[in-house]
Amino acid sequence: MLSIKSGSFFDLDVDEPIQTTKDARLENLRFLEKLVLTYLKDTEDIFKRFPNLQQPSFSLKELWDCSTERYWFPKLDFLNELESLKVEFEV
Repeated sequence: MLSIKSGSFFDLDVDEPIQTTKDARLENLRFLEKLVLTYLKDTEDIFKRFPNLQQPSFSLKELWDCSTERYWFPKLDFLNELESLKVEFEV
């Protein structure tokens, strides 16, 4: 299980993944909690690093994608082991 209280996978100054996490994959990770996501161009790719998640739990902030003028939600269709999902929306 991975519980994230604070930190970032992205360098907010340049809107790109942090180099040390760029190719990181945690294929054995099953539970992920307390993750807070905001919309950035690579946000959806974060879950591809955890392909076997069974019970992710995360919060979404800034739900509006300015580039498409739409609300967004990360794609999770490749999570074949998904058992439950808990998402909170923060405004």
